[in-house]
Amino acid sequence: MIGIYLRVSTGRQDVEVQRQHIDEYCTKNKIDSYTIYEDVISGASKKRPAYDKMKRAIEMGEIKKVISYKIDRFGRRAVDLVEDMIFFFRLGCDVIFTSQPQLSLSHDDPFSLTKISIFAELAEMERRHISERTKLGMKKAMERDPSLGKKKDLKKRAAIAELLRQGTTQNEIAKRLSCSYSTVVDVRRNL
Repeated sequence: MIGIYLRVSTGRQDVEVQRQHIDEYCTKNKIDSYTIYEDVISGASKKRPAYDKMKRAIEMGEIKKVISYKIDRFGRRAVDLVEDMIFFFRLGCDVIFTSQPQLSLSHDDPFSLTKISIFAELAEMERRHISERTKLGMKKAMERDPSLGKKKDLKKRAAIAELLRQGTTQNEIAKRLSCSYSTVVDVRRNL
């Protein structure tokens, strides 16, 4: 039996590009019997219901080959990807990445796990770059429009500043005003 794994990170995305690519692969290779496992969840998340269900089916010997669009559909953390590929490999399950055939995990290729390890690290680097670009974009948006982001309690910040000027310790201020220590540090930095 064959399992097909599709994943997108958010509900605003859809799996159609992945599905079309895999459909073409299946048609070309005369594959017409398979089970589809589909998740809408971040690749950084360790708990993915459909992925976990597929792994259980592999453990039970129900699936001997998995087809997916790209390696990053399985996840973005290198350590998790390598761990999963070793899991699949030990259970005799091959993995085909239709848009990255050079990364496919095959028992016929002695270098499969080595290639997977290298590209898993690249996938994790991409995840970090996405996160950095998102944070940078949010920072720039907040610079253009200060009304975006978390609203600051100006009265509480004024009280923190006054207590700092009086020599009250940062810990004492945080306790007395029921605010976070980092808020007190932020006010102190801006005095």
